[in-house]
Amino acid sequence: MKNKICFFIFIIAVSCSRNVNTSRQNNISDEYGMVAHSNDIFNINPIIGNINSNNLRIRSNPNTTSEILGLLNTGDTVTINDVTNIKKNISNTENYWYKITTREGITGWIFGEYIDYLSQGIPPEFEKVSWNDTYGYLSPVENITINDLKASSWNRFSTNLFFSNEGYYALLDRWDHPKYGRYILQDNIVSFFPPIEIIRFSDKFVINELFYSNETYYEGAPVFKNKDETVVFVANGSINTKIGETVRMYQHYCIKIWEKAKANKNEYLFSLPDISSKNMFENDFYGRKATEATVIKLAKTIINNVEWYYVLFDFSSGEPADGGGPFYEGWLPEDYFL
Repeated sequence: MKNKICFFIFIIAVSCSRNVNTSRQNNISDEYGMVAHSNDIFNINPIIGNINSNNLRIRSNPNTTSEILGLLNTGDTVTINDVTNIKKNISNTENYWYKITTREGITGWIFGEYIDYLSQGIPPEFEKVSWNDTYGYLSPVENITINDLKASSWNRFSTNLFFSNEGYYALLDRWDHPKYGRYILQDNIVSFFPPIEIIRFSDKFVINELFYSNETYYEGAPVFKNKDETVVFVANGSINTKIGETVRMYQHYCIKIWEKAKANKNEYLFSLPDISSKNMFENDFYGRKATEATVIKLAKTIINNVEWYYVLFDFSSGEPADGGGPFYEGWLPEDYFL
């Protein structure tokens, strides 16, 4: 289906869904035309959608089991008032539910798969940006402003994040198409709509909010991070950390090191310094060859009297028969090394 209504997210922005005072909510609503009125639904400035299916049911609530209030057909136009916060899956199709009002005055919910809306395309400020563009410099500050935010690109491995003064963001990854949306900066928290999605190896992160910190992380300072610190974006040209320095990683304070090592077990690499966390090497092709890889210990910390290491597995060294492999990063306790 062409030009789905979900493109409307390029022209509106999400308000922080956490508790804020009434005056701030009004400011957000006035500036961006959207304010959360529950944990699941966002109110937007009315926009027009075109129906692309016949006998489309209008529901009393955003689900397929609620009361049918009326029917719509191809070519009908409706006014869109609300949208659900997250996508739903119906018949293997993911989309939002939209609260609409028909020309006859019927107000109810329809699934977004059956509405078209004119795409706004790429925000003009990002038309010539490429995936590897980096720029700017930002010293750590206590409270970040929009001017600070857009003064620098923000980087995580091969992924770059850009912010504009007009409330747009661009997420560019070397191996994927650019993603665009709107953002709000409030109280050192950036809220994204739609959420940004980041994939690294077998891990997929869907992020609604990133939290600013001027504390020194392994990657540098300042940073934007998710709640559990599994995703960290660092400002371009940030302060570099040094070997022997205490840095923040994955909600722990660690010592930055650089030591070569060898793993003594295959199929083990934990996403967090906790053996109950996800094992990234479980049933993994390269995980079964972990003892053959070059391993670098990057940082260490002690948790419950166990010494944990944040490590890099390098499968590209040497000349393996399969042509070499990627890099993996994760956590291992001391007794998993020779």
